[in-house]
Amino acid sequence: MAAEQEGRKWARIDIWEEACQIVLDRLQKEELSIMGDHGPRLFCAGCDRYFDWPEYLQLDHNIPRSEGGSNNLTNRLLLCGPCNRKKSNTLTLTLTGLRRRNQREGFMA
Repeated sequence: MAAEQEGRKWARIDIWEEACQIVLDRLQKEELSIMGDHGPRLFCAGCDRYFDWPEYLQLDHNIPRSEGGSNNLTNRLLLCGPCNRKKSNTLTLTLTGLRRRNQREGFMA
């Protein structure tokens, strides 16, 4: 694993609790999050809503693995539950398409 070679922690996506904490630790280490009252304040890439509780966000693959997308961090993003369900496991709705759809439907923050 490239992450192990670089001395980083690695977690499989199917272990949500561990993966969530590793992502939060890395975001905080790289100062990519905004601190809220209850820790890091993260936002959904699909609707720009901020969440104080990371449990409301889900780790998603921008290009689904079933469509050949990698499991690399560069192909991952955090989405809230409604945005993740809209995007689903398809190439027909990319992150850009999801954001456009959310703007049309008035779902953007």
